[in-house]
Amino acid sequence: MTAKSGKPIGLIGNDAEAAIIAGRLAQCGWRILHHVVGDAQKPGRGANLEAAATPFDIAIECSVILIAIDDTALVRKILFGTEQRLGMLAEMTPGAVLIDFGVRRPRDSQGLLGITGTRGIGIVDAALVGSSFAISNGTSIVLAGGYPDSVEIAEPILTSLGRVERTGPLGSAQTAAALMGYVEVAHNTARSEALTFGAALGLSDATLTKVLKENSEPGNVVRLNARAELVRKLTEERGPTADIIELRRIKPSVTPQDNR
Repeated sequence: MTAKSGKPIGLIGNDAEAAIIAGRLAQCGWRILHHVVGDAQKPGRGANLEAAATPFDIAIECSVILIAIDDTALVRKILFGTEQRLGMLAEMTPGAVLIDFGVRRPRDSQGLLGITGTRGIGIVDAALVGSSFAISNGTSIVLAGGYPDSVEIAEPILTSLGRVERTGPLGSAQTAAALMGYVEVAHNTARSEALTFGAALGLSDATLTKVLKENSEPGNVVRLNARAELVRKLTEERGPTADIIELRRIKPSVTPQDNR
């Protein structure tokens, strides 16, 4: 497919999802300038894909930059730098937009915007709901939160990944995705405990499978563990009165690559 006109789209990531996002956007004709942090999987070679030596190169070339890093401290270091080195924010031009796929708390996203906003740089928090297969085929659900003008800029790009749903203010997309993940984890946990209990009561595997609909299509929330952990953090901060399942001990029975 012929590359879309204009500046390339920047992408900085340190997980496998970043490589999948890069591949899908390149397939849709977006020029992608990517930088992999650490030993993460690199996007494959192909048309519209170009590696950047440093985040600075991306900051100079791109007015829309995707970040797929969950570690907020690392994101802050990349954006704002350290005492020894300037961050990429120093090279970004006013009006640029960061699309943040990192699983983080709303207050962390808002804290980033509190600094980037002084330079006229907007932030959109985005969450992909769907399997790796769905993302690579553009059939996922893309939750997007942030100021409307920033979301407007991000939406044409996010549409290449799936159906975009606007969730509200900055941080709302990851919160919504985290709650979806919480429901999925809770469902898997309840099903696992029911299977154990049913077996102890003498029910056959065939009966349990039929009753619990074990063969029904599972949920498909990507990065389930990280989002379940985010819900735990949010409940600790807000102190809700409702009982919350202890998510730290949950091991989902369905992994992202199984959901197609």
